[in-house]
Amino acid sequence: MQVLAAVHGYTTAFVVSGSIFVVGAALTGTTSSSVFWTLLGAAGLAGALVGDAVQRWDITRTWALSALLLSVSTVTLAMYPGAALVAFLCASVFGATYVALTGVLIAWASALQPATPAGATATLFIVLTLGQAIGATLIGALTDVTNPFVAFTAAAGIAATSAIPALRPPGRPPTPATASHRLHEPQPSPGP
Repeated sequence: MQVLAAVHGYTTAFVVSGSIFVVGAALTGTTSSSVFWTLLGAAGLAGALVGDAVQRWDITRTWALSALLLSVSTVTLAMYPGAALVAFLCASVFGATYVALTGVLIAWASALQPATPAGATATLFIVLTLGQAIGATLIGALTDVTNPFVAFTAAAGIAATSAIPALRPPGRPPTPATASHRLHEPQPSPGP
């Protein structure tokens, strides 16, 4: 869980810090930039629905779907500089998935440490913040030696990679690590 929190922080720092480059190049005028950031923040409200997804699927599958959507929105934003509508759509998807991934991490922390969910959540936010600090530093360095497209593509790849552990084939039993991440295991019916 700590690794995923760091990956989440690292990847999102890439996008939030690096989007200054892309938004600056892609969206001219104060209005377009304001719309971008407003959509990114407002879409976070949709991320609050992650609890329903966790109950329907489970934590690992919800993480995987959210991480892949974050990855797609990140690389798409880099692929279409200058396309305001694409930037607005990517900002919306990114905002929703950022909040969803953070919600999944909180649910995960609570499931793994039910006796001390507050301590587990505090730990994950420390790791998330460290990931964001590292990501923000590296986006600047990577952008300096390459360009924003390369930096965003790297961040998208890291986000997509974080989904791999959750993408096991259907019908395959979960590993001990993923089994502990399920919130709602089916319970046998009580006997007569």
